[in-house]
Amino acid sequence: MPLGDRTNASINTSAKQGREQARLQVSRSLPAGSGLGYRLVTEAGDSDRRAAEVSAQNQVGTYILAADQLQGQTAFRGSATGGLAFLGGSAFLSRRITDSFAVVQVPDYSGVGIYADNQLVARTDADGNALLPRIRPYQKNLVRIEQADLPLDAQIDAIQLDAVPYFRSGLLLSFPVKRSRGALLTVILENGEPLPVGAQVQIVGGNTKDNEVFPTGLRGEVYLTGLATNNRLRVTWLDQNCEFMLPYPESTEPLPHLGTYICTGLEL
Repeated sequence: MPLGDRTNASINTSAKQGREQARLQVSRSLPAGSGLGYRLVTEAGDSDRRAAEVSAQNQVGTYILAADQLQGQTAFRGSATGGLAFLGGSAFLSRRITDSFAVVQVPDYSGVGIYADNQLVARTDADGNALLPRIRPYQKNLVRIEQADLPLDAQIDAIQLDAVPYFRSGLLLSFPVKRSRGALLTVILENGEPLPVGAQVQIVGGNTKDNEVFPTGLRGEVYLTGLATNNRLRVTWLDQNCEFMLPYPESTEPLPHLGTYICTGLEL
């Protein structure tokens, strides 16, 4: 009889040759990811028995503590299991691996939730890696990351990938996520006037894709991404252009405002 998510209860009775026995069990299974489970059993009748078991698991192991009492005697037991996987040039501590597995990479982002079949199964470590110790071989396993765990300046090309591993093999899943290295700034001309609305700003020799163009908004404000530590920017509008240098300091702010810069060397 289900009592909620992962929790069940059962009652059994039996009578044979004048002997009666009743058994009550309440259990809660372990989740797909980190969490706790338990099992409680009591029996009455020809033999009185009591049993209790608590289990826990995290990303590196599964642990069980149990006690069993029967006919006045009590026994205790405990166990711990885990695994070690090597993939992508790195070693990963894990729960016991008995089937196919995957290593998920969200480079440089720690604490990102990893879901398999819509269940939270792991979170990335300090290096942005997480190991999934159990995925189905030869089948499509939907693996996704929690977008809400990523900062606002993260450039995300995909939040879910399909994993189709071979039997008892490992698979590397690298999510295309990187820091946009974006910033907001105000650009004015040498005469103090703001850049005209619609003026196109480009990073000269930058790492932006396909010479990406950033349009100028009101009051000369421009939002740029793909900035390096030092940048040379060129602005063009109509038949005019100018340039200026822009340093990009490292910041924990998701959208830093770098201040006001003067675009010089106006050419007609």
